[in-house]
Amino acid sequence: MELFVCFVDELARRGSEPLLNLLRDLGGWPVLEPNWNESTFDWLKTMARLRLFNNDILVTEWVGPDIKNSDQYVIQLDQASLGLPSRYDLNK
Repeated sequence: MELFVCFVDELARRGSEPLLNLLRDLGGWPVLEPNWNESTFDWLKTMARLRLFNNDILVTEWVGPDIKNSDQYVIQLDQASLGLPSRYDLNK
């Protein structure tokens, strides 16, 4: 229990700063930064850097066979789960 209390205290101490630092490091977020410059934002680079966290943040992406031609592969995209439980878990 003591470890959990220390963890909660640390979260409260740090607040939103780790998240804001991560967003700045990834190229910023227009909603939070009025001077955000779209021309310097590289979507592909940001997606590649997010994959370094080994999570599907924003979108889930993978390479799989093309359903129209299984001899070829395509990049597939889907919505990310954002760590939320399944609908089944929420209805319990």
